[in-house]
Amino acid sequence: MKKHLRLLAWLLSLTMLCELLPFAAFAQSDVGEVAAATLATLLEETNSTESTGKCGDNLTYTLSADGVLTISGTGAMYDYNATPPYNISPWFQNLNIARVILNDGVSSIGTSAFRGCYKITSVSLPNSLTSIGYDAFDGCSDITNITLPQNLSKIGGYAFASVNFTSIEIPDSVTSIEQYTFANCKKLEQITLSSNTLSIGEGAFNSCSSLTAIELPESVTNIDRFAFWNCSSLDNVTLPSEITTINENSFLNCTSLSTISIPASVTSIGSSAFYGCSTLKDVYFSGSQSQWNSITIDAYQNDSLKYAVIHCQDSEEKHFTFERDNPSFLNQAKYFFQGSELNYWNQKYNSGRPISFTDRFFHHFNQYASVHLSQEKYNQLTKNLSPAALQWFNLKMRSGNLWGGSCYGMVLVSAIHYMDPDRLSYAQLASTGLDADSATYSLPAPVDNSNVEDLINYYYASQLLPTQYKILSNCLYNCANDYDRVLNEIVTSLSHGIPVIASLSNHEIMLLNVKAELNDHYVLGIYDPNEATEQTLLLYKSPYIDADGDGYLNINYKNKQTQLNPIPLAAILTISMSETTLTPL
Repeated sequence: MKKHLRLLAWLLSLTMLCELLPFAAFAQSDVGEVAAATLATLLEETNSTESTGKCGDNLTYTLSADGVLTISGTGAMYDYNATPPYNISPWFQNLNIARVILNDGVSSIGTSAFRGCYKITSVSLPNSLTSIGYDAFDGCSDITNITLPQNLSKIGGYAFASVNFTSIEIPDSVTSIEQYTFANCKKLEQITLSSNTLSIGEGAFNSCSSLTAIELPESVTNIDRFAFWNCSSLDNVTLPSEITTINENSFLNCTSLSTISIPASVTSIGSSAFYGCSTLKDVYFSGSQSQWNSITIDAYQNDSLKYAVIHCQDSEEKHFTFERDNPSFLNQAKYFFQGSELNYWNQKYNSGRPISFTDRFFHHFNQYASVHLSQEKYNQLTKNLSPAALQWFNLKMRSGNLWGGSCYGMVLVSAIHYMDPDRLSYAQLASTGLDADSATYSLPAPVDNSNVEDLINYYYASQLLPTQYKILSNCLYNCANDYDRVLNEIVTSLSHGIPVIASLSNHEIMLLNVKAELNDHYVLGIYDPNEATEQTLLLYKSPYIDADGDGYLNINYKNKQTQLNPIPLAAILTISMSETTLTPL
């Protein structure tokens, strides 16, 4: 205290002398030199002395000349505030503090206690400590190691944000990880959570970019949004069995996440929960396929789930198998028509004579442009359409060529049943005598069974619904404007066992698998409704560029160079409920 008064007296004296002499003259005088030297000595003495004060009702602190801050006494530390209205700690932003020692008896560290003390390298905490306040060590990036006492029960939000320790163990007495507690701890590689942890707060581990794995205790019942946002090294996660919701952005930009295990208790997955999880390959779900299908999954930016393989408890690893997963009949008129009608189509298609205006608009007008669909299924398909949409749908149904094939219906039925048999169970086709385990190959030909005829043509006609028509148009636009992304999505989907429906101008096929990758193209296995066995096509890595500069998927099929328009199955199955649920059975 006396040295502070001496320093103040010298500053007053210097002020008076500066008023008597011009500053340049004073600085060059003997008096000025002596004064400057004396002031420098006083400043050095002041900075090298210890300071003391009060930091709690029963707590005092001592800051030594060598940068050791020691807090002693009993009870709680004061809470501080580094933002308006300001109430800063006595050592706020003191960059001379290298070590902090809390003696036994201290029960809490106050809010924002050490904020701004960025040069702290070591912290010693007593067993008496039960609480670490909000923002307590935020930004103390030189701390590389800390041991939390066993009696600690609360760690406030942002308490260790941007601290650079590589590992930390949370005591069993801590039951929640608050919001952004460990956010931006970029060197954190390992964390051991309390076995009694109940919740993980918003952004708790945001941007912990070195965290490769984390074991979540079974006691955890809630993981808030952004919890693992930007954990770019996180490879796999197993969610506890009591979790019911995967909140929005929970695993946003976890670019290394390849595997996640999800419990059967989960009923909803929020928007962007897995956005940016570009390497997600396998999702292990502890429930059945039907339980997985019942989960409400927000479609916004959750594409990673679409392309991952979902492993359910009652599902086996599947591969599309011919004479099991494809229809036994082909996309030929003889399997859809008989008698005079078959003769009529054979005459039109085999004679080489162009189909006339009369053929298009007047023959078989009562059969929905020669697509056989019962009134019941027509009503079911169109019941939720607005008058304008219904008019548009009927126009499309009647304005195309007379029956040119039901390839789209055959492909879509095969794909849906292959991916989700519960959604499309053949047991509901009463007249077929099939059961829930029956394969697509067991379906009788449409010409022999009106239920199968309705099934195939219902899905065939669904492509003319306005929403599906928009999906098809969007897919075409994406191919033209983002070729590399679309190509990558196709290859990724097929490598995960998820088929892709594709259009060859006026014919639909199903891409099944990647058989080989060569320098400039992929060899794909496909299901073509016109063929009884698996076919192959070449998908080139470079696009076909048209005169307008738009790029299209470039393929070679049956020695013919043409374009391909992929149609993700997931997009078709998320069709608007305002139109149809696409569940005719």
